[in-house]
Amino acid sequence: MPVGSDIASSTQLLWATANLANRVSVQVLVLHCREWDLAHGIKYFVESLEEANTITTNAMAWLSDLNIPSHGIVRDVERGSVGRGIASTALEYPVDSIMVGLHRKRRLFHGPLGSTISQIERSVTCPVVVINLDTNSSSTPR
Repeated sequence: MPVGSDIASSTQLLWATANLANRVSVQVLVLHCREWDLAHGIKYFVESLEEANTITTNAMAWLSDLNIPSHGIVRDVERGSVGRGIASTALEYPVDSIMVGLHRKRRLFHGPLGSTISQIERSVTCPVVVINLDTNSSSTPR
């Protein structure tokens, strides 16, 4: 389950993951991709490693409070390659499925589900569960 720095979206994704995890006995792999870019030939990150670890740790603590076992990973990926980072993690670890959130943003067409999800789907053979993240509603599922 990838988590991001957007609290509302991550909370919605955590609720959906917890709902599924409570139905079956699973361990959740919490993944946060820390994006990097180049500026004047120097590699820089959008967020610090400490911030990325805090995001992952908070998600794991939230799942732990619900008695859902989890493991956390922070991956460094080039900006625009989050989907490939998620897919490569899924291939590296024994992942049965990937649960990812979908943001409905107004932007140029990237395919029916978005470029990140398309990158994941092209690279993995396990099921990809897409959760529609409605940023206009409360972060608690109905």
